[in-house]
Amino acid sequence: MIEYKDNETYEKSKAKLFDAITNHNSVSPDCIGIYALRDNLNLAENLLKQSMWAGAVNPIKPIPVVRDGNGTLIKSYSTSDFFTKLDEELNEVKWDAIAMEEVEPDNYFSRKSDRLEDMERRRQEWKLRLAEEIQDLITVCTSWLDALGFDEAARDKICAKVNEKNRKRGYHSSGGKSLNSESEMFYIPVERTVSLSVEDIDNIMTTALVGGINYWCGAAEVVGDCIGKYASEQIARGGTLVLHDAESNDKWELNREKLLKGFKRWFDDDGAQFAPNGQIDWTSFDANDADCIIQYALFGEIVFG
Repeated sequence: MIEYKDNETYEKSKAKLFDAITNHNSVSPDCIGIYALRDNLNLAENLLKQSMWAGAVNPIKPIPVVRDGNGTLIKSYSTSDFFTKLDEELNEVKWDAIAMEEVEPDNYFSRKSDRLEDMERRRQEWKLRLAEEIQDLITVCTSWLDALGFDEAARDKICAKVNEKNRKRGYHSSGGKSLNSESEMFYIPVERTVSLSVEDIDNIMTTALVGGINYWCGAAEVVGDCIGKYASEQIARGGTLVLHDAESNDKWELNREKLLKGFKRWFDDDGAQFAPNGQIDWTSFDANDADCIIQYALFGEIVFG
């Protein structure tokens, strides 16, 4: 949850976080202040990568592993060894994916909005773990290609070839033309009416503040009196939030009217799938959807991400 605090506290907390990351220290909740509950996880990770990998190999691409945990050279692996390693990593991906999908509300919280916030926080934690396990799986595949004699340049060529093949097949665009005319899809814009309750808007804001917009928004400031207990409860009840950019002094005001316009834009683009009966099915709604709604509300388009 993004805490709404004064600018002095925000800047001090930011400085402490940057110092901890730069010096490779652990970052405790009481140290990071405004970044509590991993609010600025993306920024923290980027800074950590910069400090760890300055002048090293390109960290954006997966790097082939030379040895495994037992000290065995990867290039000495047999096909069977790679199958075993792939199965091991794939099982870890499966278990983390299942754990992420099966996160349940904690009845410790009496308020439904609190349970939703806590559930979304834990789901984001599992999502990050899943992402890391998927990356481990990609690294195994990269290491196999390397063991087969494909260096980075050769792997890039293979990747470009596969990308071009998928592009021609229409896999890169939801509305793209497929080489197989029998499977070509036609998209017709339609208008529908969708109802949003106060709780629905709270859910959108909670998802956005907990994990959706934290890679570009560093703080959420309540304008005037706090209408609810949390910043996420302000918008639905007619309040206003000021969202502060994570890396500059830019800030933007968000109110209910803007949010509803952002929701409409998101719904018209790709949100209709969430409301087959005119009401949003929140089980499939995630942080990326909330991020899009907020950006459409503030900018009329996707600016970040």
